[in-house]
Amino acid sequence: MATIIIADDDKTTNVMLTKILEKAGHLIISLPDGKRVMQTIKDENPDLLITDIIMPEKEGIETIIETREIYSDLPIIAISQNAEYLELAVSFDISEKLLKPISTEALLSAVDSALN
Repeated sequence: MATIIIADDDKTTNVMLTKILEKAGHLIISLPDGKRVMQTIKDENPDLLITDIIMPEKEGIETIIETREIYSDLPIIAISQNAEYLELAVSFDISEKLLKPISTEALLSAVDSALN
């Protein structure tokens, strides 16, 4: 079981990812944007961060950059509906990228890969 932070402003995506990962045995901390990610990482010491790229308050790229500066070993999965944004995220040393809509199989495979 891993502790996973999901930061995504889309409630449907957030709920879907949460349900799939909880069913797989993971503990999920769900956030509506990147604004509280750093404090949550500090408080909860998660095993993985899954972040959307486009969000209000603090976008995913900014969240990834800030996370990498402080928690360089934390695996990160970037998710987006835009393939170009995901390619940009790759340049910031993410572990995996997933294009929305995300299938259960793709999510579980990416999580397994990022955690191992």
